[in-house]
Amino acid sequence: MGLTWPQWSRVDHPGLARFVTPQASHWLESPISRFDVADRPDRPRIIAEAIYALLARHHIRYALEQYHPAQALQTIRTPAEILNAPREGTCLDLAGLFCGLSLANELLPILIVIDGHALAAVSLTHGLRDWNGYRPGRELFTTGPLTDGQALRDLIDEESFLAVECTGFAHSERLAEMPGDLPEAQHRAGGLLTFDRAVQAGREQLDRADRPFQFAIDVALAHYGWRVEPYALEPLPGAWMTDIFRLLTEAPAPLASHLKVLDFERLVAERTRNFVGRDFIFRAIDERLTDAEFPSGYILIRGEPGIGKTALLSQLVRTRGYVHHFNIAPQNIRSTRTFLENICAQLIVRYQLDHPTLPPEAAEDSAFLSQLLSEAAQKSGDEPVVVVVDALDEAEDAGLSADANRLFLPPVLPPGVIVVATSREQMDYRLNVDRRHDIYLRDDDPQNLDDVGSYIRAYLQAHPDQMTTRVAAWKLDLDRFVDLLTDRSQGNFMYLVHVLDDIRTGRLSPDTIDSIQDLPRGLRAYYERHWRAMRAQDPERFERFYEPVLRILATVREPVTVSAVEEWTQLEPARIREVIREWRPYLNEQRAAENELRYRVYHASFQDFLAEEGVGLKPYHQRIAMAALAKIPGFLDS
Repeated sequence: MGLTWPQWSRVDHPGLARFVTPQASHWLESPISRFDVADRPDRPRIIAEAIYALLARHHIRYALEQYHPAQALQTIRTPAEILNAPREGTCLDLAGLFCGLSLANELLPILIVIDGHALAAVSLTHGLRDWNGYRPGRELFTTGPLTDGQALRDLIDEESFLAVECTGFAHSERLAEMPGDLPEAQHRAGGLLTFDRAVQAGREQLDRADRPFQFAIDVALAHYGWRVEPYALEPLPGAWMTDIFRLLTEAPAPLASHLKVLDFERLVAERTRNFVGRDFIFRAIDERLTDAEFPSGYILIRGEPGIGKTALLSQLVRTRGYVHHFNIAPQNIRSTRTFLENICAQLIVRYQLDHPTLPPEAAEDSAFLSQLLSEAAQKSGDEPVVVVVDALDEAEDAGLSADANRLFLPPVLPPGVIVVATSREQMDYRLNVDRRHDIYLRDDDPQNLDDVGSYIRAYLQAHPDQMTTRVAAWKLDLDRFVDLLTDRSQGNFMYLVHVLDDIRTGRLSPDTIDSIQDLPRGLRAYYERHWRAMRAQDPERFERFYEPVLRILATVREPVTVSAVEEWTQLEPARIREVIREWRPYLNEQRAAENELRYRVYHASFQDFLAEEGVGLKPYHQRIAMAALAKIPGFLDS
């Protein structure tokens, strides 16, 4: 199966640069001798035209966007898919390919996204070796994608850059027959645009009122300055396919019942929706996966709650298709049996092992798991078998002997098997093994803080209308806002999830807080501030309605319905729904098979806060227990 890329999250504007790679040149001969044109003043245009002409001869077909069930995600084809098979591409596929080939030929490309369309531009004044020097327009991309369309039009009109309509080198007869005045449809000959017409059409695109400018990326600056590294075109260590969930949904019935496909697919989609950065962690993982001195063992990623451990492993699953298990305490997915059954079934499906079903003893200890890992390693050849396990500290510990690892993880793994696990720091994660490498996610690590800044910028770019106004109300420019919020977050992504949403929706504004610098520092302090602020608005209402509902949702071991909360709190459903609406950013909503909505606390860090704040959760455990006992005839009569 050929390598495919993960889907692009449309809100991750800087991340689009990952889909542009100079390695695209591996599939094409050189379009021109750069030595022969080295002294030509119009060298960039000559090379750009040669790339365009080479692609036009390659018989690529213009294609519509591939379907993806989530509108927030878009599938982008690799160079191999565009140039070899199925040899087709959308406007975004083609623009990304053109930019990648431009990089390979030492040009400086810009990837441009307008509403519903994409194109490219190349510098006419400087080459790739000048990416970090003085050159026209560089300052526009210093901190992130350009969102000022007029600034880009000015660069093109002053002939510092050349716009290129990249669908012009893809064949389409139908496009030429379409009604209207779309620039890419005009003056096609033989289904293609000439290079001169593609240049003219590229500039015309930027003046279209029906296609407003969205953003543009200086690709070289994104790769080398922002450190948004392009996706690999060769398989990553242990990776097999990018859509592991599609494979698992086709598992035979005897195995399918043991898989947690729906739960984990939702989680992965949710936690990677706005994913940015983390390249330094991925590099550290890959170093171990390819290290001959580390033939098998555990990679343990440790960090505080909210720093992004689950998102990190979710991205590995989404982009590499690793076998996986997520312990989710608020959802009561944390038992050893659930883990062993899920991982064993995944290994059988993923590596096509000869086991039509799980034996009864599969979840009794790690013997069958170890057997499957050995079989998978034999079938995998030189590629490592990688299993990711999130939140060891949230896994159940009851019933295990004192010397047993959590989840019965084997103390010794077969050669060629690597388990990548996460745990909170300062927690007893019970992992006594023969070979282990720890990676620490420090909140004050400069690389972590860089990723925090990238996350904030991506959020600003995803909500430009609302956030620009909100930030301006504090009399801050965007760069200062990013710096201040990075500092207040203490490197914690869950902090940003809540604070940025509060700012966007107006819950945080100059009316409620004078300055961004007055925000509490760190996640725990933010929870405390929000809790106090909500209580202060109406103490009686808070104690009668808000507090019982939230503490119940933090106490339950799985998502529950409004009617269940009603039973435990004796509150009217309308009141419960009111609390859910007010605290929606802190809660996760799921639609059950019977189409009924269920709720739980979104993140374990908020659950921890409620367990430690005030009366804690013990009284609510007792409420739930008493409600269950009351259903037993005669049990409470005495």
